[in-house]
Amino acid sequence: MLIAQAKKEENIVEYILYMFQLHDILRGLKLDEKAVREKLAKPMAKSHEQEEEIMNWYKELIARMNAEGLHEKGFVSDVLSNVGELTLLHGMLLQQLNDKKYKEIHNAVIPFVNEYKIKSNEENASDILICLNALYAKLLLKLKNVKISAASEEAFTAFSKLLSYIAVRYKEMYQGKLSFSLN
Repeated sequence: MLIAQAKKEENIVEYILYMFQLHDILRGLKLDEKAVREKLAKPMAKSHEQEEEIMNWYKELIARMNAEGLHEKGFVSDVLSNVGELTLLHGMLLQQLNDKKYKEIHNAVIPFVNEYKIKSNEENASDILICLNALYAKLLLKLKNVKISAASEEAFTAFSKLLSYIAVRYKEMYQGKLSFSLN
C-alpha cells in the first residue's frame, strides 16, 4: 500500500500535508516519469510488481497535475476537495454541532490564523487552509534547517492542535461515529 493511501485512511491532515510535499517533489523532478521512477518508485518498492504499482500511482498523479496545469504551484483537485471537506466540517463543528472543545481550540488559534493570513497575503483563505499551509511551511523550514522562533512555534502548536482535533472528528465522520443531530 502506498504511503499516501495509508495516510488518507488513518489521518486526513497527514495525508494532505504529505500530498502538498509530494506535489512539490514531483515539480522538483519536472514531472518526469523516469526521474520519478529512479528517485521515488524504485527506492520504495520491494519487488518489480510493487515498483510498477507505485509507478502507476505516480503516473496518474503526474497526469492529473499536468491536466490541471499544476507545473509551478497548486494541488490536484481531489486534495483540494479534502481541504474543502475539512473546511465544511470546521463550520459544522463550530455551528451546527456546537462542539465546545473545538470552539475552545479554535478561539485559541484565531489570533495566529489572522496574523498568518496577513503575513502570507491569504486574507480570503479558510482557517483550515491557513493552518495546513502554516504547518507545511514549518516542514519546509525544518528541511532547510531554519531556526523557528518561540512565537512561531507557539502558532504552529496551536495550528497543529486544531488540525489534530479535526482530523479525529473527520475520521469519526467517515466511520459513521459522528452524530450530526443538533445539540
